[in-house]
Amino acid sequence: MLRRHWVTETYKSQTDLDKIVNQYDVPRFRTEFTTIEDFQLRRNIRYFDIENDPKKDLLPIDGYQQMPIVSLGEAVVPLEPIILDIRRQAQIAKQNSHSSKYNLTQDESALIYLYTLEWEPHSECLYVRVNQTLRSDDREQSKPWFLYLKLVLTALNKLKSVQRTVWRGIKVDLRKEYQFTKCYT
Repeated sequence: MLRRHWVTETYKSQTDLDKIVNQYDVPRFRTEFTTIEDFQLRRNIRYFDIENDPKKDLLPIDGYQQMPIVSLGEAVVPLEPIILDIRRQAQIAKQNSHSSKYNLTQDESALIYLYTLEWEPHSECLYVRVNQTLRSDDREQSKPWFLYLKLVLTALNKLKSVQRTVWRGIKVDLRKEYQFTKCYT
């Protein structure tokens, strides 16, 4: 029996995996994965990218605060040279989003949805590219993201704050990186 941590499911066989994969309406999900391990790796990749976290404090990103709040379509225009297919992915996100009970506009809801979308090639997913930019010490790279950052942070500020413990699984030993008596946030 193979135990993996995607949606806390247990897959006993390739048939179990095929049932899960075939639930998706996107053909690439049905053909891309050849083994349970391949499927699990793709679904968990965003949780195991800790090696990409900067090892030092970075300067704040400054300048996006003065940007106007624009539509989702306008916010992704400066990202078109950076992310392949971003305009189409934004349209998909908007088609699958609506105004919410949290007072989010459809564009704000779609922008959060767009951040969570995965597509191929994986390196072109919005969350991968924005995280690379935010982790870079070259703050000039963040300028094309200003409209996106203004809109997404405006949306996130509308959401109710909750305090919870979030656990993150990693595949590296971090004990040498952190002092036992120091608090990290």
